[in-house]
Amino acid sequence: MSDSTAAGPLSRRGTQLLTPLLDLSRGLASAEEPLLEAARRMGVVRPEARAAFAAALRRQRDCFAEMKAVGRRVLSELQADPEKLAVVILSRPYSGFAEEAHMGIPHKFASRGIPVIPLDFLDLDAERSKRHMYWGMGKSILKAARAVEKHPQLFATFITNFSCGPDSFVIGYFRDIMGRKPSLTLELDSHTADAGLETRVEAFLDIVKAYRQLLARRLIPPRRARARVRGAEGRPSA
Repeated sequence: MSDSTAAGPLSRRGTQLLTPLLDLSRGLASAEEPLLEAARRMGVVRPEARAAFAAALRRQRDCFAEMKAVGRRVLSELQADPEKLAVVILSRPYSGFAEEAHMGIPHKFASRGIPVIPLDFLDLDAERSKRHMYWGMGKSILKAARAVEKHPQLFATFITNFSCGPDSFVIGYFRDIMGRKPSLTLELDSHTADAGLETRVEAFLDIVKAYRQLLARRLIPPRRARARVRGAEGRPSA
């Protein structure tokens, strides 16, 4: 911002950066004090800033509650009709939930009569992620993968833009969790052809259909819990 258009603290010579530290691992409410301090530096009095934060927090919590309610409603509809299935989109928000980036993939499922559920519409508090998974989005994706793998009517589509960085690990963990259950991974960039996506979506749904038929005919054994060894002091127990 130039000096000629700046106001308040930003009207000083040069550019001033406001850098509040937001640690949301302790909940949304923990952002209040850093944001109130940022507002003070912008010339906003504390009572007005506090009221604005309270209103924003209320709206955000209402949004989260509505998202979870929609997710529960879709799962209830699936339970009422065992023949139905739904696709859960696993992705970073800027890749899978933005129209500019996901290349219409959710619509490709919805237009074929398949309900689409973003991962954050699911109740995932009871799900575990993976030991030593330190990335917040990685944790959410792996929790959602475990929920999908256990649900007989849910199938996962992982939308990514990167085969390097964090996703190179997360995609492998995701596939390990899904095991023999069909899943779809789509790596997108600006050169990805729409026709190719249509083909992959169709093929995925065909595979899911065949998989469910084999399950119904008991040609695929039902899912079993993996065995675990527990012990004390580094030694397995008897």
